[in-house]
Amino acid sequence: NHVFAHTYSDGFCAAAAVRELVDPDARIIPMSYHYVVDFSAIAPGDTVWVLDFSFGKREDWERLIALVGQEQIRWFDHHESAEWIRTAFPDLPGAFSRVYSGCELVWDYLLFKPTDHVPFAGLPNFVRLVGDWDMWRWQAPGFSADRAKQVRAFQRGLSRQDIGGINLWHELWLDSHDKGDKVL
Repeated sequence: NHVFAHTYSDGFCAAAAVRELVDPDARIIPMSYHYVVDFSAIAPGDTVWVLDFSFGKREDWERLIALVGQEQIRWFDHHESAEWIRTAFPDLPGAFSRVYSGCELVWDYLLFKPTDHVPFAGLPNFVRLVGDWDMWRWQAPGFSADRAKQVRAFQRGLSRQDIGGINLWHELWLDSHDKGDKVL
């Protein structure tokens, strides 16, 4: 598994879902919109995840699809700039939403089956904290003041960590099984 993840907490939290729930050896490839796309380590038939990020050029998507096949790609994004991809590649596996963050989409996709739960209701607290920050819910009118404090405190804690480090997200995942409320 190859994981192209946006270089912010939402992207790395999404990548952690793949490492924790699919493949502990998945190769994480940090990406941002100005980065050069490199598919040289990807072989035909490999599974490729594109998380909280989208390749900006249609040619990059076409190259990746030609290399691994559309069914081997998992794309999860929430950015307005990526909406064109849903139209250009309507059968691309994954999810797009303007309501949920990338990490919320991926964790929900991997943890639950649609018939088993209320969507997004059972996400670990750390995933919800990242999502609340990334989607700016913490500043929305009517958002709980106590929850907004938790979101800000969690983000302050993350700012003192290596958010691209797998150990951080692994510890948060393990802790979510015990308490679910770890704030760094």
